[in-house]
Amino acid sequence: MKIINLKSKPNFLKNKHVKFIYDFGSKKGFNIWIVGGAIRDYLIGKCISDIDFVYDIEPIKMNKLLEIENIHVEKQFIHYGVLIIRLDNKKYSLTSLREDYANDGRHAKVKFTELLAVDAKRRDLTINSLYLNQNSEIIDFYSGIEDIENCKLKFIGKIQERCFEDHLRILRYCRFCSIFKNPIIPEHYINFLKNNSSLVKNITLVKVLSELRKTFDNRFFQNSVSLFKIINLEEYLLNEIIN
Repeated sequence: MKIINLKSKPNFLKNKHVKFIYDFGSKKGFNIWIVGGAIRDYLIGKCISDIDFVYDIEPIKMNKLLEIENIHVEKQFIHYGVLIIRLDNKKYSLTSLREDYANDGRHAKVKFTELLAVDAKRRDLTINSLYLNQNSEIIDFYSGIEDIENCKLKFIGKIQERCFEDHLRILRYCRFCSIFKNPIIPEHYINFLKNNSSLVKNITLVKVLSELRKTFDNRFFQNSVSLFKIINLEEYLLNEIIN
């Protein structure tokens, strides 16, 4: 694990909602971090659209604390530790630190934890397993910052295990190829993705379209299109969209 102290405070940490959420954790006696995408996008110089948080108490307790403060909470995914709050019509996802197990290709059972390292282990790519506290410190368990600097797209653990756990990770991996101009993809990843691209057929059309929209929002989306062709996903994805 590495802790990297940012030289200057990112602008998104000055956002009043972000400050409120961090302060809420401090006042109520639990820890909270920004996780994943916002940190990754900040480091690659991309505009940040969504900011997600993780916290180290159980979701039922978190929900009670939020409701006491009359904060609007959407809790349809509370069984996964996910609470969505609305601040001035802007939504933020707050997820309890957790461990996933008994994965079936799309869903998993979860066990809540207080350990950041346990939560980090369940995430897909090294570049997405980054946590930022209110002191502008990034906690990096798997050298994600180094991989961002070197345009490397690496799974945490073995690609086959991570993609069999959740088939959506195949599409997510293709999407993240579009955030770098020249992404570095291990050769054995290509072989695995080519041999197992049919797993994507188990993903709902809603999820497929969501990933494609996010892909084409990225600057280097042509990288993803090229990978779709290489691993024989292009025809399937086109059929899904047309039909």
